[in-house]
Amino acid sequence: MNKPINSPTWKSLANALRLELQEYGALLNLLNEQQGGILGRDPENLINLNLSIEKQIEMTNSMRTNRVKITGALALDEERPQSTPIGDLLDDLPDSVRPLLEALIDDIRAILDKLRTRARQNQMLLSRARELTEDILQTLQPQERIKTYGAGGKLSYKTGKAGGCIEANV
Repeated sequence: MNKPINSPTWKSLANALRLELQEYGALLNLLNEQQGGILGRDPENLINLNLSIEKQIEMTNSMRTNRVKITGALALDEERPQSTPIGDLLDDLPDSVRPLLEALIDDIRAILDKLRTRARQNQMLLSRARELTEDILQTLQPQERIKTYGAGGKLSYKTGKAGGCIEANV
């Protein structure tokens, strides 16, 4: 049987999880908009969205840091190491609040999976768009661009000019 814990602590944790989930949702919405901008070939909108995404990532990181602090305080209240994962603390919570916290944690895990998927998709779309642009430029000016790969596998383009060769890493 679990022992009851300080209710302001678990309430703070529930609130922190809600806020973190909300910020992840806002980030997912921005990544969805970004994908629309990529597919819609709207570079100006993409620049603005990228700035918004960076700000949202900062906000999301702030919410996650806050939740980790609250989790650490809860762990200390339970005489456990401050680094105890949130999942390991659930058994110490009152039966009446455990389902709420488990649901919030599950929702966060699910949205993180969606975020990773969308970010990978957007990255692949942007990479493909860049490749297509480079192919078009190569077709228009074949003598001017040479695609190479560096030792680390990083793509670079060498541009032949009258005075030598200019290298641009991508």
